[in-house]
Amino acid sequence: MPSRLIEAAAAGRIVLAPSTELAAALVDAVERAHGQAGHEIWPTPRILDFGTWLKARHVERQLVDSSLPRCLSDAEERELWRRVVLESAASAQFLEPSGAARAAQRARRATFEYGIPRSAINAYGTEETEAFEAWRAAFESRCRELRVIGADELLGGLDRPDPRRPAAVTWIESPLWRPVARRWLERNAGAPLLPEPASPKSRRDAPRTVQAASPETELAALAEWLRASLEAESSFRAWVSLRDLAARREEVVDALDAALAPQRFSLDESDGAASYAVAGGTPLSDHAPVRAALDLLTAAAGSVPFERFSALLRAPELQASRAEASAAARLDTTLRSRAPSEATLRDWLRRAETIARG
Repeated sequence: MPSRLIEAAAAGRIVLAPSTELAAALVDAVERAHGQAGHEIWPTPRILDFGTWLKARHVERQLVDSSLPRCLSDAEERELWRRVVLESAASAQFLEPSGAARAAQRARRATFEYGIPRSAINAYGTEETEAFEAWRAAFESRCRELRVIGADELLGGLDRPDPRRPAAVTWIESPLWRPVARRWLERNAGAPLLPEPASPKSRRDAPRTVQAASPETELAALAEWLRASLEAESSFRAWVSLRDLAARREEVVDALDAALAPQRFSLDESDGAASYAVAGGTPLSDHAPVRAALDLLTAAAGSVPFERFSALLRAPELQASRAEASAAARLDTTLRSRAPSEATLRDWLRRAETIARG
């Protein structure tokens, strides 16, 4: 794949990938290939994810026709969907309207990505589809008022390139392509770039299969193979696909840490960087600093039980140093002997400050 990507980049073509993560990985592969070939300078590869390319293409069209609506940014689109849901009659039914807004936004994008007509959705006639159609109509009405469009509409507005100015793009084969995008690329961008068949250098490099006794054994064997490959060649790179990653993410991370980053199991203050990354499927709220911030904001409203305040007081993400973490633990021990069962966050902080001064 790198040699074909290099050829496409040298020819001035834009290479399209279905996701930002894959586009970044391809850019890295091309640049490493140039470096390994001893090149000191090379053209910047024009490898873009399909969504970014669609937005850039829309901006180019706006330079010719200023009457075209502006495309909303990701943050603007999320906020507009949130307002539509909050202002609807059904908003009172949701504990988290923002979650309903995200679901509606994803559903509308899916209708464009898979070419689903409105009539097919209306045919269901359920409460969910009726609510979605009402929100979509309100969203599109607000967009017309503001003279803007959502990013998913760029996909719906794909047209055949002008024969006098053919689109100088190519694309890579991937199962991540959505049907509408794939059909357009097959019609207008020719055949995709396919991975180059690997020629085994030795019997050890030949393709092989391993049948593991259990999922845990499989992960351990995978981690050990990665560790041995890195030790044999520091420039080794591998992309591992796990279909059930969302359900086994913690197990995968533990297995990889045990082989590739054992320092993460130590009590040292600096755990160092790991030589792997796990991509996709992690909600922002699952990251420890974000979770701590959300817990702190939640505690600021209403009465807070001692157990919740104690957890916040000792949260590692809110400690600036080991000394501060130790002081927080001592303060927590003292509070346990003289604290009420619950209080407001302001009262907890005032009480903790008084004890700390003493």
